[in-house]
Amino acid sequence: MKFLTRCIVTALATAFAIWLIPGIDLVGSVPVEGVSLSVGMVSLERILALLLFGFVLSLVNILVKPILKVLSLPITVLTLGLFYLVINIAMIYLASSVCMGVFGVGLAISNWLAALVASLVISIVSAILNGVIGAEK
Repeated sequence: MKFLTRCIVTALATAFAIWLIPGIDLVGSVPVEGVSLSVGMVSLERILALLLFGFVLSLVNILVKPILKVLSLPITVLTLGLFYLVINIAMIYLASSVCMGVFGVGLAISNWLAALVASLVISIVSAILNGVIGAEK
């Protein structure tokens, strides 16, 4: 149940980052047969695509990120922790490429600065939402 909550929170944080940052956008959609739910810019296909990306990003953060943190510990110490930003950016790029390759859904990131701001926004919004709903307890 914690993992499902984490995926939904990550999807909501990603949706907020997509809305806030002009340099990133969700590409691709999950086709839904026989159902046409659309309100403005929000459609069922887009919601499912965000949930799928949230699932993949959560998996990448659980499986790959701890390994990278341990391997990059000397660089992180030398940069006083700023290298964790690079790791967060790498996780977003990795999740997007995996999701795009397997499911045909991913983030289109225009430049490195947009990825940096997106990683910060996703991290902060996820922390706030996890704190509000108590998912980390």
